[in-house]
Amino acid sequence: MKEGGKFRNSWRLTSACFKVLWKNPRLLAYPFFAFIASFCLLMVFIGFVYGVQDWVEQTESSRVSLILILILGSLVVYMFMAFVAIISNASIVGFCKLLLEGKRPSVRDGYILAFSRLFTLISWTVITTVVAFLSSLGRFVTTLLGFAWSVLCYFVVPVIIFEKVGPIKAIKRSKEILRKNWGVSLISNFGIWTSVIVIYIILLVILIVLTFLSLTAGAVPILMYLLFMILLVTIFFGLIVYALKGILMASLYWYSVTGEPGFNIPLVSMQKMFKGRKTTVLLASDGQAVYFEE
Repeated sequence: MKEGGKFRNSWRLTSACFKVLWKNPRLLAYPFFAFIASFCLLMVFIGFVYGVQDWVEQTESSRVSLILILILGSLVVYMFMAFVAIISNASIVGFCKLLLEGKRPSVRDGYILAFSRLFTLISWTVITTVVAFLSSLGRFVTTLLGFAWSVLCYFVVPVIIFEKVGPIKAIKRSKEILRKNWGVSLISNFGIWTSVIVIYIILLVILIVLTFLSLTAGAVPILMYLLFMILLVTIFFGLIVYALKGILMASLYWYSVTGEPGFNIPLVSMQKMFKGRKTTVLLASDGQAVYFEE
């Protein structure tokens, strides 16, 4: 696909998903609560780090003990934050599932669907945490487990919510969906959020310029206000992108099982979603990823 065509396709996909979000702004509640929960977990972890440091100094324990405790604490916090993100994503997919079925869900309904699959989502959190840990062991493993894993497991959460299966079967179904509908190939960078990022950058540049002018003019109150606005804009766009990602994921899954794209997304855009031009991943029968340049 040419760059211009890729941008138009990206714009069509983003616009269709944004219309869903515009009609259902309650979807922003899921990433918002996830952000609050993650922030609280981060604050708890920072307090934990200071507490461990004080304990080590008071008991004169070795630095090795400090490092081991911090590593263990980091893994626990990472797992909890991953679980928060997965629950949030599952809730968005659940909300969209009800929308696609012609219902009018509430925020509570999305959470009910997600927590009805609680044990499976906890299992999936453990698997993703282990993979993330392994991917930090080396550059080659990072490439293999980072890119190929994200491709292989793209539909895991929708499969868990829609089909009510376990994490291992969900991985297999995700692979099957990719092979069946998009020829097991995808572009390394979807470009789906290009339009959102462009709008964000424009607003960010304007705020940065105003901040610089306030700094040179010595207007401290205005400077603080602009810095606060930059923070708010960044968080707000992050929430929007997170919600759009869940909407698109649910719609792609719906297309894979019904043959029709949900939320009035153009069929041609759905068909081109995973059409690669350069880097391609083939998922062989043994599950291994093979890379080549077209």
